[in-house]
Order: sequence, then C-alpha cells, then structure tokens
Amino acid sequence: SIGDSAFEDCGKLTKVEIANSVTKVGHFAFAGCSRIKRIKIPNKVTDMGSYTFSGCEKLEHIDISAGV
Repeated sequence: SIGDSAFEDCGKLTKVEIANSVTKVGHFAFAGCSRIKRIKIPNKVTDMGSYTFSGCEKLEHIDISAGV
C-alpha cells in the first residue's frame, strides 16, 4: 500500500507508475504534486483514498484499469 500523504507536496515528481503489487493508495498520497503529468494505476488497486491527486495541476493523462 501507499500510505496517507506519502508523497504529498513532492514538487519534483512528473510521472507516477504504481507497482502491480499495490492494492491501496491512501488519502492525499500524491496531493500537491503540481508537476505530475502522467499516472499509471494497475488493476490490483481496489482502494483509493480521497483527494489522492488533489492539486496535480499539470495532470494530462491517467492510465487506469476498468476494475479500479
């Protein structure tokens, strides 16, 4: 799992690829990461916290499976 606020306000992140072994992403995990442009979420993620990607202003693309 990726814990609550784990990468919050990490201003240098530009891309997020969550590992296939992750099943949960916590609240605010990537909130405030203003440079993230791409996110890849595998189908094993079944629990996403609230505001996980809040404030990701440059977000252009999310690759997310139908089962998430």
